[in-house]
Parts: sequence; structure tokens; C-alpha cells
Amino acid sequence: MPEQSTPKRRNLLAELEDEDRAPIPAAALAPTAAKFAPQRPIAPPSPVEEGIVFRERQLVRRDTPFSTRLRLETKNEINRIANDRNIPVAQVIEEALAALREAKA
Repeated sequence: MPEQSTPKRRNLLAELEDEDRAPIPAAALAPTAAKFAPQRPIAPPSPVEEGIVFRERQLVRRDTPFSTRLRLETKNEINRIANDRNIPVAQVIEEALAALREAKA
């Protein structure tokens, strides 16, 4: 049985002379993420009404999400308490719940 050879692929660059081959720019070789990196620093988020800034997330053992709709005044008060005492918003809610339990007892 005659041996079958695999066909060779055509070299599309074979027709070009060495001087016709342009070098690849360094920017094209950079990682993709670097191409889209911001050119200037990102501005911090602007303060919410009445100068209240929301706290950044801290790593704690709270792993259950809790989402609810509040009046703006209530939300601002909770954030103000958290910022004044430098504690997470979740801790403010936990302490308020504990105070409510004490008041009922």
C-alpha cells in the first residue's frame, strides 16, 4: 500500500522579502488588560446627600446578603451612625436588633 503524505500548508509569507516584513510593535505584544488600563486615576465616588459617604466593605464573618428598601432618611441615619462609630452597617443593624430585644424583655 502506498504511503500517504500529509499535504503541506502554504507559507503565505514566503513571497515577501525580509525587508517587507514589518516588526510587530511592542504594544501589540502587551497583555490585553494593559491595553485597557485607565490612563488617569479613577476619581473616588462622590459623597451622597448631606456629605454621607458609604463605608468600604470589610472582611468579616457576615456572609448572608440582606437587601431591603428603606426611606432615604433611615438609610442616611444608619450610614451616619456607622461612619461616626467607624463600624460596618451590618453591626449597626445587629446592635439595633439587640437593643430592641432588650427593650422587649
